[in-house]
Amino acid sequence: MIDLERAMAEPLYDTHREFDRFRDAGFDKKQAEAIVHSLQTVLMGGVATKADIEQLSADFEQLELEIATNRKQAKADMRDLMLKWRLESQATTMNLKWLIGNAITLAGVIIGYLHYFSL
Repeated sequence: MIDLERAMAEPLYDTHREFDRFRDAGFDKKQAEAIVHSLQTVLMGGVATKADIEQLSADFEQLELEIATNRKQAKADMRDLMLKWRLESQATTMNLKWLIGNAITLAGVIIGYLHYFSL
């Protein structure tokens, strides 16, 4: 198993040790510095720092809060829409009942006039 504390304490890339290795191999100071700097840039370019991870964690927490807020708002909006739909449905039903009642009454009046004038 990995000892996380020891791993965090050890540098990912020991520039001083690498500089010494290049100097021992025969490179001059400027060459060794340039190579070590280039390697450090390549190796460390994609490594997340503790601050990066903390910021990412904070961003995730913020997103979770926003999602929870949006979920609550969506539920409230759905309740409002359902209530509005029910009210409109009831109004439509009332209008339809009124229309059918008037149509039956009108039909009765027309039948009455036809019957009265046909005698």
